[in-house]
Amino acid sequence: MEIRKMFKHNLVDAIGTYTAGTPLIVLIENGFAGVSDETSFKSRLMVGGLLFLGLGGGIGWLRDKSKKLCKITDKSKEMYQQAHDMTYIAGISLVINPTVYYVSGCRDFKEIVYGTLSTMGVALVTGGAIGYSMDMYRVLLRDQQSERIPQVIQQRGKIAKYALAAGIFAASMGFTGSVYHFSPDSVEVETIELEK
Repeated sequence: MEIRKMFKHNLVDAIGTYTAGTPLIVLIENGFAGVSDETSFKSRLMVGGLLFLGLGGGIGWLRDKSKKLCKITDKSKEMYQQAHDMTYIAGISLVINPTVYYVSGCRDFKEIVYGTLSTMGVALVTGGAIGYSMDMYRVLLRDQQSERIPQVIQQRGKIAKYALAAGIFAASMGFTGSVYHFSPDSVEVETIELEK
């Protein structure tokens, strides 16, 4: 595969993974696992960087191989595709997240374990959405066909597909920003400032 094509495949799979996974992982990290805003933000930036620097393409490539091994295609029943993506993304989270938390500055073993278990839990819940998002972005940005994605989307022109891809990504990042804004850390800081 030529370098330009590899770059595009990586970029598309990175965007698909990051768009679906980030908001819900941040919601769980901050709302339930007790991960601080700072650690969460650094870890999500690091994961984003890793995804866009090649990990996204690796995850997409391994997902394709795993689906082939499990005899799952885009024509398989949706529940089988969802189950595959849930377990696959949870496995990826188990491998990647402890290192990401540590490199992000977290030295609290308990926080790393809870954060990793939380992201694995989120991966089980959102893995299907992440897989669907990857397939959606492949249709929108790579002109790949997929039985999973409605024909009304697949038949749109290139500009409409790019606009839809950008809109979905912007909405995802907007939701992520809202989660940080309303997280316990932010509310605590605002309360302290108001008391002064």
